[in-house]
Amino acid sequence: MEGGRRMKNRENRWERYKVDIEPIDKDGITIERFTVSEHDTLIFNLRQMLHRTSDLSIIPGTYTRMKIDGVLVMSDTPGETGCFTGFLGKAEGHVLVHGLGLGCVVQALLLKKEVTKVTVIEIDQRVIDIIGPHLMKKFGWAGVGRLEIICDDCLTRKWPPGTRWDYVWHDIWNTICEDNWESMKKLHRSFGQRCKHQESWQHDMVRDMVHTSRYDRLNRYDRFLPMMR
Repeated sequence: MEGGRRMKNRENRWERYKVDIEPIDKDGITIERFTVSEHDTLIFNLRQMLHRTSDLSIIPGTYTRMKIDGVLVMSDTPGETGCFTGFLGKAEGHVLVHGLGLGCVVQALLLKKEVTKVTVIEIDQRVIDIIGPHLMKKFGWAGVGRLEIICDDCLTRKWPPGTRWDYVWHDIWNTICEDNWESMKKLHRSFGQRCKHQESWQHDMVRDMVHTSRYDRLNRYDRFLPMMR
């Protein structure tokens, strides 16, 4: 009985981060539902325990994922949305988000009264054309003046001197791999003096991969990374 209540509470915890956009397949952007079974959950979570990454665990259910030109780039499973909950708890004021994706982190930020504005930099106009109108419709007047989406490359965009934000979230990578490290470091250097606090999707895991031997990396990470996004 107690175990059942814990599972139900856990399910309810993650429901708030799931997206409700309708499936679509347009201009190379595919948004679709998929189901994670009890069996899939057991196998995946056992792997996380084995490789000491249980914070990426998932629960059975129906979720949404996005593919761009056939490449899976994001989903709203607990293993993914759980990566930004720590940042979300701190965020307030004006928040800069690099990477729009399904809009999971953006909608979570807009639901916080402490967040006064969210500015998003997204490199793909096709993603903006689908997710942007959905977010504005979802939040209505509550989103007017609080949500700004700009199509640009966050790695090369030049901001006017003195431009600052309170919090910055970086998530422009499709997979977790050591190749992300250089761009991650560049973003953290660029915005270190422009905000009170910044974080990147799976920053610590990528850092550990860079500083871990190839043998250990194969055993700890490479076997489960294709399942993440």
